[in-house]
Amino acid sequence: MTDRHPEHPEHADVVIVGGGMAGLEVAKELDLRGAPDVLVLEAGPADDLTHVNAAHDADTALRMWLAPDGDPHFWRPWSSHSAPHYLGVAGLRRRLGGRSLYWHGVTLPVENWALREPWWPAAVVRDLTRSWQDGPSLLTRVGTDLRDWAAADGPAPAAGPDTLGLGSVRLVRAPQAVRAVPGPDDHRWEAYSPLTHWEQGLDSRRTRFATDTRVLTVRLTEGQVTGVTVRSGPAGAVRTVSCRTVVLAAGTVESTRIVAQSLGRREPFDGLVDHLAQGFVVALPPDGIPAGIAAAADAGAFLYAPGPPAARSNLFVRLYRNRTGAVVLDTWLMGEQLPGAEGVLRFSPDADPQAPWTTAVSCGLGPRDTEVVAAQRTALREFWEQFCLASGRTATPLEFPDFESAERILEDVLPGVDEAPADAVPVTWTRPLGTEYHEAGTLPLSRWLDDGHALRGTRGLYVAGPASFPRSGAANPSLTVLALARRLAALLPLGPPAPTAPAAGAREVRP
Repeated sequence: MTDRHPEHPEHADVVIVGGGMAGLEVAKELDLRGAPDVLVLEAGPADDLTHVNAAHDADTALRMWLAPDGDPHFWRPWSSHSAPHYLGVAGLRRRLGGRSLYWHGVTLPVENWALREPWWPAAVVRDLTRSWQDGPSLLTRVGTDLRDWAAADGPAPAAGPDTLGLGSVRLVRAPQAVRAVPGPDDHRWEAYSPLTHWEQGLDSRRTRFATDTRVLTVRLTEGQVTGVTVRSGPAGAVRTVSCRTVVLAAGTVESTRIVAQSLGRREPFDGLVDHLAQGFVVALPPDGIPAGIAAAADAGAFLYAPGPPAARSNLFVRLYRNRTGAVVLDTWLMGEQLPGAEGVLRFSPDADPQAPWTTAVSCGLGPRDTEVVAAQRTALREFWEQFCLASGRTATPLEFPDFESAERILEDVLPGVDEAPADAVPVTWTRPLGTEYHEAGTLPLSRWLDDGHALRGTRGLYVAGPASFPRSGAANPSLTVLALARRLAALLPLGPPAPTAPAAGAREVRP
């Protein structure tokens, strides 16, 4: 499937930078359109194309998520100037498939209160939520296709009840694009990846993959894309792949670095956001647990409900049994960080003119983000009280660590729960910004991109992925990423552009 030859392609009609969720979905859709010459450039290898929860037992997969230093594909191409944010587990997964081989398949759409004008362009809102090409909306179509994919080999076993009521909270099963896979135990599964489009092998050479190839810059002449400059391997030679169309899908930070370096722009890029997440986990004795909750724990239920409006969040609940037989209640809220001046990317040239520019991240909470953090804590305390009331327990007060210092984070708490004795006191946690892996917002539609996903002031340069989100909402971004990738692939012009005479003094825009 991958281009493993020592000689590398010198030309393509369309170059896609990044072989993760967004880039591969664009490539898949272009292949379905019959695009004749698409090249995917991925900075990592293609030695293993298996989802981590299919390749490993549950404990190992969890460690690869919470302690990614043990993952050879973990990569952080930035430094953080606002520790602990964008440190720790924050980073990319540099391999063909990217984070699509790690995610848990949650397919919630960006909420209507965030996916609206004037933040998002009217045409994009219409296509995502109302109708696309005289049919169902893109979000509806992608959701249907993901359900069909998950059920292709028979539906996966249901993880708990469809609904569960706890006081005034009505939880429903969290939608997930996952399916069971054969393995040495009964708990192996995979989440959707566009790589499955090529899982049987692709005889056509319409789509090519060049791995271990990092893009340095996009070459521009009078605003028109003419190619990409790449380095293959850690010490490989720098070379150029000529093309007229480039789609940047290398992750929010890396795609923004490529834009900065290609334009020679040294001014900061603001608007960087991640989701705001905090929660608590507790192991409870099974005695006295209501039958519905106990059955949900036995089935390993994963449920959610929209949080209160002030929290701009979704409430998630996992119920399961740990090794001691205790019922584990794992609860968290994930909410929206609004784009603003608090999240900034800065880029500066490296001493080597043929090296990627140095990337630094600075971030923090804005006033409205602080309001969300406080509203999340109120909602978590109220949910815990209702859970205790339903199970005849006394609610232990929940005290949360300081969000900015992140003195007690999920990675410190969750691994020990499987061995925790019953009747343990609830342990609260926060997650630093960047560690939800939902970085977004630095190249948003309307501001940096036009309605066709093209970078303003250029011809042939497009952006895919969460970098293009004007607002993230509270939802996991993947469903919206897939929908926008399909929209971009349908709008990309295929074939040679109309010839234009070069302007006098035409030159490449280079750092």
